[in-house]
Amino acid sequence: MLVQNVQEVISLEPVRVEDAIEIYALIEKNYQYLAPWLPWVANLNSIAQEEAFLEYAVNKIAKGQLYLTNIVIDGQIIGQIDIHNISQNNHRGEVGYWLDREFQGHGIMTYALRHIMEYAFAELHLHRLELYTDVANESSQQVARRLSWKKEACLRDYLISGSEYRDAVLFCKINHQN
Repeated sequence: MLVQNVQEVISLEPVRVEDAIEIYALIEKNYQYLAPWLPWVANLNSIAQEEAFLEYAVNKIAKGQLYLTNIVIDGQIIGQIDIHNISQNNHRGEVGYWLDREFQGHGIMTYALRHIMEYAFAELHLHRLELYTDVANESSQQVARRLSWKKEACLRDYLISGSEYRDAVLFCKINHQN
């Protein structure tokens, strides 16, 4: 399906407030799959909330405090990837991502993360990227490992899912070119 020439059919496109309906529908479709890994999913209850978030995001992007893109195939949004908590003072940021379950396992997120890393290091001049993932989210950890991110720590009770505290794995990628 998408295994061959993945880079030719995938694009990373800036988020727009107008995307709220499509993104909300995608999150709603993947609710059961995403909710255990992404606590914010349980708090998203309407298209209006998604619109408000996208307005907030567009403002943060304009200030250089966030880099958030839609992952798109053939004009259809299938997920998102971002760099958040960007610190220009400390030259670091945190990466987050999610993908429609039906598009998993085709190298799409690996491709997207590779491009986000290149952007972070070349354009934002960051030195360090961090990725936190639930200790049980093996798929997310595999993406980091494929791109040679280093596991730095297991953080006890770092995340919360519903009312349960969960351990997180911290991965990092250092830009050794600067």
